[in-house]
Amino acid sequence: MEMEKEKWQEFCQVSGIDWKATLNRFMDNESLYEKILCKFPDDPSFQKLRVALEAANVADAFIYAHTLKGLAGNLGLERLFELLMPFTDELRNGNAQNSGRYMEELEVHYAELCGAIGKIAQRCS
Repeated sequence: MEMEKEKWQEFCQVSGIDWKATLNRFMDNESLYEKILCKFPDDPSFQKLRVALEAANVADAFIYAHTLKGLAGNLGLERLFELLMPFTDELRNGNAQNSGRYMEELEVHYAELCGAIGKIAQRCS
C-alpha cells in the first residue's frame, strides 16, 4: 500500500506532517500508518465537537476537541493539531466565546485534510 509520491506530497502540504517523527511512532511501517490514517475521516470526534458546540455543551466540546487533538498529534497532522491547541485550552477553561472563529478554520482545514486523505487512501476499505 505504498503511497504514490504525488499524492503523498499533496498530503504533506495539507497536513504539515513531520514524516520522520510520525513514521517513527508507527515503527517505520508506512503501510500501518496508511491503514490507520484511512480511518481518520470516519472518527466521529469532529462531528460530535460541532454538535456539542451547537448545544452550548462546553464540557463535551472539550472532550471531543481534546480527542481530535490527540488523534492529530499521533498521526502527525501538525496543522490540525496546531489549530486545536488554543481551542482546546479555551474549552478546558470553560470558554466557548471564540468557538465560532475556531470552528470556521477547523471546518476548512478538516475538509481539506479529509480530501487529501481520501486521495491517498483510495485502496482502503
